[in-house]
Amino acid sequence: MGLYGIDSSVRNPYAAGQTGAYGRTQNKESGWAKSLSEKSTEKTGDAHLTLHWFDSEDGDKAVGAWGDAVAGTSVSVYQPKDFNSSTPVYKVKIWDSEGNVTEKMVDISEFDPASADDTEMYAYACHLSSTGKCPSAQQDFMMAHAMSHDESYAEEDLLDKKDWLQILADIIKTRYEIGDREGYFRYRNFLDAMKK
Repeated sequence: MGLYGIDSSVRNPYAAGQTGAYGRTQNKESGWAKSLSEKSTEKTGDAHLTLHWFDSEDGDKAVGAWGDAVAGTSVSVYQPKDFNSSTPVYKVKIWDSEGNVTEKMVDISEFDPASADDTEMYAYACHLSSTGKCPSAQQDFMMAHAMSHDESYAEEDLLDKKDWLQILADIIKTRYEIGDREGYFRYRNFLDAMKK
């Protein structure tokens, strides 16, 4: 069942018995999913997933929303109203399981995929998608995130630095070994876009 791009059938394949939902990328220009006027909540088992998908009152433009029903977190990426495409800096809002929100800025010119937390990596994936460098990057990130975590993944893990180049290299190797050509090329393209 899906609700405004939330796909509750997407689960971490390495987490036996884990019930989770990951917010599917939503891009208003592409019409890929319905636009949410304020927010949307989907209940999955005992967990609630709230995606915050709305432009801010300050003029910030939402470019992506992603959530994890198991950890109870939600991440939204915005282009600030003073966004400059030649020096892209994105505003990231992170909602914890209690509904508390924190903000941080992600400067793409200083981004290092070999040492990035999940929220920074998602902002970078939003950048790759919105600029057309890798149109599927947001979705590719969410699936890579799901494949790289097990049932012990928790809210605090969002801010742990990870080597996303190695994570994707491992996923590509696995896709190749199991004969998943489509997955192999999909994640290969994502990794290549990150290396440019």
